[in-house]
Parts: sequence; structure tokens; C-alpha cells
Amino acid sequence: MNDIETQADVEREWPGWRVWAGSTDGMFHGVRSSETERCAALTADGESWQDLSDEIRRSESKLAQNLYTGTRLGLSPDGRGSL
Repeated sequence: MNDIETQADVEREWPGWRVWAGSTDGMFHGVRSSETERCAALTADGESWQDLSDEIRRSESKLAQNLYTGTRLGLSPDGRGSL
């Protein structure tokens, strides 16, 4: 895994994401918007560029797992409650 120290590092690692440093909250933010109906919109926040990259990785992994199992994000496999 690469050391992520700058916005450019995150953008290289995650080209489908738009990332920025918050001007008032001191946090780092990212969003992957859906370009098609088949692509889920995701968001991530971190306390550093490295933390943001790690959160993006977790979001992408969770989405991939949910797509594989057919469950919706935030819902249990039966679709009735949160995980």
C-alpha cells in the first residue's frame, strides 16, 4: 500500500473520486457520484489524506461485497434493518 500524503496521491489512487479538504471542518472529503444507474454514489470522510484513502477503500469494498451478495448498503440481508 502506498503512503498517501497529498490530494494528488488520493486522486491517483482513486481516479473515479472527487476529493477535497474541507475549509471549515478540517476534514478531508470524497465523493464518487454515479455516472449511470448501475453505479452507486459513495461518500467518505477522513482526518488526513491517508485516512480518507483508507475510508474510500472501505466504502468500495463494502459496495463490492454488497453487490456480490445482493444486499443493499446499510440493510441486513433480509432488507429489513440496519447491519
